[in-house]
Amino acid sequence: MSKAIDTKPADEMAKLNSSEGQKGETPGTAFEEATAAAKKIWANNENEEYRKDNSHFRGVGRWTDDERWKSIGKNSLTALNRHIRMVTNDPFYWTQERNMLEWGPGGGSNAYAFRKLVQYYYGVDISQDNLNETERVASEDGTQGFVPVLLNSSIDDVIKSVREPVDIFLSTAVFQHFPSKAYGVEVLKCVHQVLKPGGIGMVQIRFDNGNPKYKPIAELEEYHEKHITATSYALDEFFGILQEIGFYEIFITGLNRDINYVTYLFRRKNNA
Repeated sequence: MSKAIDTKPADEMAKLNSSEGQKGETPGTAFEEATAAAKKIWANNENEEYRKDNSHFRGVGRWTDDERWKSIGKNSLTALNRHIRMVTNDPFYWTQERNMLEWGPGGGSNAYAFRKLVQYYYGVDISQDNLNETERVASEDGTQGFVPVLLNSSIDDVIKSVREPVDIFLSTAVFQHFPSKAYGVEVLKCVHQVLKPGGIGMVQIRFDNGNPKYKPIAELEEYHEKHITATSYALDEFFGILQEIGFYEIFITGLNRDINYVTYLFRRKNNA
């Protein structure tokens, strides 16, 4: 695990947060339009088997192997535990009441892994079916605490639904499916608002290293065709975005050059 060293210049961050970063990408209306485009794939897809497989539904497609399905959440828990020990030096971290938020729980493997460790587990998704499935698997042994948050169109849907600041933020294999880089920036800004000062975050993304297969789309019209690999960020670019929003102690781990996956672990600044 190692820290990144370079960050995107301020003018590059400004582009990402304005319409220059990607045509049609500005906060507000554009976020709603992008969410609507994503819903066509992840909430209202005519091919339900395809949607469930790519949303990691237990027992569907690649996830008929239950151990493989469980491994998604187990891997997230292992990575977060390692980071928690390093940055908090608190061996009793989970003995205190903790609240958690996941963006894009899909079929619920992460929620399943953390279900007995947290008081409340907020799951933000654009698909009601995904939220229903996550609630089902997270409560199958009687465990309560999952709080479904349906993102209809506005990012305010999320902010208004979180009862109190959360201790942990998690998102795995989701940012790559966002309709644009700017969309991901808006999500991270939302996370900054609901995460406690000193709270811990973990995000898995696709990184852009010039490989055409993982090049981010330039227009929303491309999303339907390229939704699996719609968004990626250069390693230093995403590091800079996190810093600009108000996160620190940023670490990069889990870099996989075969499929361009990488994971960022970070904390919310106390005074930001």
